Amino acid sequence: MNNNQNEKSTDKLKLIILIISSSILFVFACSAQEWNKFTCDGTGKCSGLRFSINYPKKWTVKDGSRPHIIKNFEFEEERGLVTMTIYVRELDYIPTEEMINETYNRETFIENFNGVQILEFNDKAEIDMEKCITATLFTKMTIYDEEIISLVKPSFVFYDKYLLQVNFFIFSNDQNRETMKDMLNKYNPIFNEIMYSLALLSKWENTN
Repeated sequence: MNNNQNEKSTDKLKLIILIISSSILFVFACSAQEWNKFTCDGTGKCSGLRFSINYPKKWTVKDGSRPHIIKNFEFEEERGLVTMTIYVRELDYIPTEEMINETYNRETFIENFNGVQILEFNDKAEIDMEKCITATLFTKMTIYDEEIISLVKPSFVFYDKYLLQVNFFIFSNDQNRETMKDMLNKYNPIFNEIMYSLALLSKWENTN
């Protein structure tokens, strides 16, 4: 075996080790959590959609203060605040994938969330075997005449005539983007596990 082959074998081994290590860290981060389940029975702000979703036991749960927000979930740590909001919108039609891709694109996310920098955009995801569009971006908002920067990770899940939106927000006390990125690295496995737990109960009831 020549040097080139040795180098390729070494690189491949390093890649395998990296993938295995990342998987172990992901499983450890998720298994270390204790979870509660929030179930929506379709009434009130759920607009007829029944679903369930898991969230960490340590997070505080509050009713949404705005008409379209079902629940707010919060967790405060020494560097800042992590929040999750859930929102359901009943559409007047069942959108096709083409309509979804045209309406919900990178520009839409930036416009709707006052985005200042988009870090990631994925329109090929699926949750509970339904189309999901997700993004990660820095946004700005004004609170009491003061501009606040946050890191937001919204996920739009489409089922039948419903749009179910789950937004994760990260606010750092020092308003430093690098701090927020570091917090994202810590909480992203938990965000993913929350989204993987989402079950569209209306969908599975309709298959019986």
